Amino acid sequence: MFYLYKFNQLNRLFLKICKTIQKNPLPYIFEKEIIIHNNEVLFQYLNIFTANYTGISSDFKLINPNIFIWKIFKKIIPEYEVKNILKKTTNIWKIIKIIENKNFFKNIRKNDNKIKKFEFSYLMESLFQQYILYRPKWIQEWQINEQKILKINSEKLWQMKLWNAIIKDNKKFNQSEKNFSSLFCDFKNIIKKKK
Repeated sequence: MFYLYKFNQLNRLFLKICKTIQKNPLPYIFEKEIIIHNNEVLFQYLNIFTANYTGISSDFKLINPNIFIWKIFKKIIPEYEVKNILKKTTNIWKIIKIIENKNFFKNIRKNDNKIKKFEFSYLMESLFQQYILYRPKWIQEWQINEQKILKINSEKLWQMKLWNAIIKDNKKFNQSEKNFSSLFCDFKNIIKKKK
């Protein structure tokens, strides 16, 4: 069974988890309760709270949300699509190449300091990774609606152009265009088809 809890107060969240575990115990004593969260410190507090509340700490397993989602993708989406995904390190070097070749920005020129270019590329790739996780619709729209560039405000326009330049570079060298957001769209389509 899968439960989703949203609380601003940790004590109320922990109490809810403890009550749920007591109401619906796992059928096998050596099976672990899986908690999906990205904060390990919070997880340690949950163990302490459970021990105080029930008299014994349950056998918990903490899984990061990204790892959990990847495991689900691997079970449902064909393996070669999950493996052939845009890599962060590769994209950093692609961004450097794009900004050097195409003079994307007035502030960064071809003969500028390489460290400055690398730092900028690293920050841009980190920003794209955040978009892929938290704004997947933006990434999908950028790839699909390249013609509607004029409707997007200027702050996002250069980001969209840079992202599409990365995708075009991948197409040019027959590399994967898949990323977390495109896999998520594929995942949703497969789920709809298979119900």
